[in-house]
Amino acid sequence: MSVLVMRKKITRFNLLLISICALTWAGCSSSIEEENNDLSSNSDSAPVEQARQGIEFFQGSFTDALAQAETEDKDVFVFFKLDYGSWRPSCLVMREVVFQVSKVGEYFNKRFVKFEVDFDKGFPHWVDIYVHKEFDLAFWPTYLILDSKGNSLGYAQGRASPSQLISVISRVIGESESNFDTWQDRYDSGERSPEFVQQFLMKAIEELVYGKHKSEGIAKYKEIAEAYFDSKPDAELINETDAHLIMYFYEPPVRGDKLVEFVLEHYDEFLAVSSETAMSQFTLHATTNAIEVAAQAGDEKFVEYVEALETYPLKQAVDHERTRVPRSHHFPEFIKSHWGVDYHKVRGEWDHVYEILQAVLDEQAEERVWPRYWTHSTVAAELLQSNNPAHREKAVSYGKTLYESNDQDPSYAAVYVAALQASGKKYSAIQVSEQYRKRMSRFGRRMQLNTYESSLSSLLDRINETATSEE
Repeated sequence: MSVLVMRKKITRFNLLLISICALTWAGCSSSIEEENNDLSSNSDSAPVEQARQGIEFFQGSFTDALAQAETEDKDVFVFFKLDYGSWRPSCLVMREVVFQVSKVGEYFNKRFVKFEVDFDKGFPHWVDIYVHKEFDLAFWPTYLILDSKGNSLGYAQGRASPSQLISVISRVIGESESNFDTWQDRYDSGERSPEFVQQFLMKAIEELVYGKHKSEGIAKYKEIAEAYFDSKPDAELINETDAHLIMYFYEPPVRGDKLVEFVLEHYDEFLAVSSETAMSQFTLHATTNAIEVAAQAGDEKFVEYVEALETYPLKQAVDHERTRVPRSHHFPEFIKSHWGVDYHKVRGEWDHVYEILQAVLDEQAEERVWPRYWTHSTVAAELLQSNNPAHREKAVSYGKTLYESNDQDPSYAAVYVAALQASGKKYSAIQVSEQYRKRMSRFGRRMQLNTYESSLSSLLDRINETATSEE
């Protein structure tokens, strides 16, 4: 399967949206031509993962943060993020790497009360004031600047190195202006030295972050970046700035890309000029992206990629991930139980699917993870697609238990009816379905009834698709 096809499938499945790749903290090369020194003095020195004083986020409510800003005569910097379970590596790297750099902390702590909004923990009601009016939360991470009254002063979106972040925010609050037109004119006039193009791309990232992250801009500069990478010997790309450019513009990263494979082959060398968080995110996402595409296609590369996560260097990346979060979609055990279902389903290996699903249920029962009914509902929805009568009977059993536990839940009713239908118990399916429809109509619960009809239709379509593919 070509890398191009894999990229298209990743986009189609909405795996990562537009910003899945991690970044390094890197700054600019010190070997810039002397004539460019005035435009490229944004070097970020020192290893980024050493302990240091970075951004100090306010601990308290949003209202308290505004009050604190008024007391200290500061503005408010709001960092909107999604982290561990949400395919947002750029948020993770900004929070764990870039924000920890001392010069970033010095800049932000002096000017702002810093407030963090973690959407993994909920959606604060006050965010509605800014979403869609000020910015689009389809792009991550988002940085919003407010005055102490809560009025927006501007925003930016996207990942950036320490120097790039400081430069962008200084423009948002009016402390500086862009000089990108100078760089663009030089590029348009034909200047193409590797040193110039490298710094031109670094400046382009600032424009993308400041310019509301327009997708057409990303595509334009991504094409320039790829030509730049092709123009240099691979070994010369192992430096701070080029590592940052690779990880920014290769999005989504996918196994099979020449540069992605080069980074993996030279993991230790890139690690020396990057950060472990950035490297682990980039390489793990490249691998798990390929894993999902392979699973959806029933491609045996699925097994190859999973096994790679348990050997060096990806095992090192996985081990680093384990130090940050106990559960991750990058872990081999998660992949085997989650995407393994898709892989074996496509291949028609329903006994393997059944084993995986039962193992998940058993594990959750042992860990006393509640509520479990949603999980049983998911398992039933999968098993009713099997051509094995025993699997479909198990789906009926789960569906019945769910429905009896809550005979008003539309998803439970839909799973039970679909399982009955798939098992050939059409009369029982009609009876249960009519009973549910009448009950919801009698109670005036139109929304639940609509959800039921939609869920049932979707489940029956999945059954029909499976039967058609087997034919």
